[in-house]
This record gives sequence, structure tokens and C-alpha cells, in this order.
Amino acid sequence: MTQPSQSTASDRCVVIGQGYVGLPVAVRAVLGGYDVLGFEVDDAKVALLNSGDSHVEDITPAMMAEII
Repeated sequence: MTQPSQSTASDRCVVIGQGYVGLPVAVRAVLGGYDVLGFEVDDAKVALLNSGDSHVEDITPAMMAEII
């Protein structure tokens, strides 16, 4: 049986959609050491995320500051 590889900063992933599912997935991936690219087409969500805030209740501004 093979062991799962440890993620490194060079590991990358893309998360399509930064809604109630995509944003938490992206955050956990960043916290797990992945370089994450998130796509979102909703301009209001993009503006909110770019300002360091989140529309997802469980993702706090402090979390956003830590990962951006």
C-alpha cells in the first residue's frame, strides 16, 4: 500500500465557484499547503473576497486575512 504524499507549496489546485461549497474548500486547501486559484463569475462575491471579507458565515475576515 502506498502512503499519500505530503502536499507542498508547489502543489496547486483550482476551485471553480467561490460560493458556500467552493470557498470553504479553497480555504481548507490553502491551509493544507496548496497554492489555490479560485474562479468566481459573480462580481459582488469577487469584490467582497478582494476586500478581505466573505459571504460565507463560517469564513471570517480573520481567516481571509490569514490566507490571502
